[in-house]
Amino acid sequence: MKTKSDLLLTGVFIDNDYLDKYIALINNSLTQNGNSCKHHIIPRCYYKYNNLIVDDTQNNLVNLSYIDHILAHYYLWGSLSDKTLKYKNAYAVCSMIKENNSNAAKNFNYTEEEIIKIITKNEFDKLYNSRIEYLRGDGNPSKQDYVKAKISKALKGRVVSEETRHKLSKPKTEEHKRKLSEAKKGKKYGPKKKWTLSEASKEAIRQRNCGKHWYNNGVKESFSYVCPESYEPGRLKLSEDQKTKIKLNHTHKKFIWYNNGIVNKKVYYDDEVPSGFIKGHLPMPRK
Repeated sequence: MKTKSDLLLTGVFIDNDYLDKYIALINNSLTQNGNSCKHHIIPRCYYKYNNLIVDDTQNNLVNLSYIDHILAHYYLWGSLSDKTLKYKNAYAVCSMIKENNSNAAKNFNYTEEEIIKIITKNEFDKLYNSRIEYLRGDGNPSKQDYVKAKISKALKGRVVSEETRHKLSKPKTEEHKRKLSEAKKGKKYGPKKKWTLSEASKEAIRQRNCGKHWYNNGVKESFSYVCPESYEPGRLKLSEDQKTKIKLNHTHKKFIWYNNGIVNKKVYYDDEVPSGFIKGHLPMPRK
């Protein structure tokens, strides 16, 4: 069976309490049989990330109960140094907690809240936040060059058929126009009604956010139970330009498009419609 020395030799593990707990968990689970999950001691993501053949030998496999399998990936998350590998294990923990109806989770009697208590809420929040931070940065799959290339290849040469174009640009019938007109008669488009929350909803939000605080690293903000690494308490301070932009967005006047058959013109609600103009935008020219 793989030992602590074998794991450290990979160069991606940190010799810390998480790793000690991981090795202890593996050693205590060697006799697990029956309703258990197969687990790779040196995780599969390490081999795939380094383009190596996955070690599926008995030397690298152990049977774990479902709750131990979750804890194993939690300890791996805490003992790995590479951000991508940490994300993979954080994702595994969150996924297994949510899949209580799967075959692997049969006879699994723990609720999500009970698991978080076992891991501790602060630790679970750190794990969850690290996963979110990874996806916000360069680790997001959609930002990877090979993913962009796949999307580009899939869309290259795609042609919209004339039938589809016709359906999209099909003019409304007089009957359709009449029904739309009837449906909108009597409606007033004044100021929007103020959206209010019930007391029960307000209390639920208070309970959900109880104990959370704002933190920032000078560039990004985080609203969480614990302060992320390299962050400090408080929100980001807005520059004068940002304040002006927000103010303009909130005071932006509403307008409707009008045309005279030749040109389009924006007409704001409190402005007069120019002579010879009718409501609507001229059709866009087809390429």
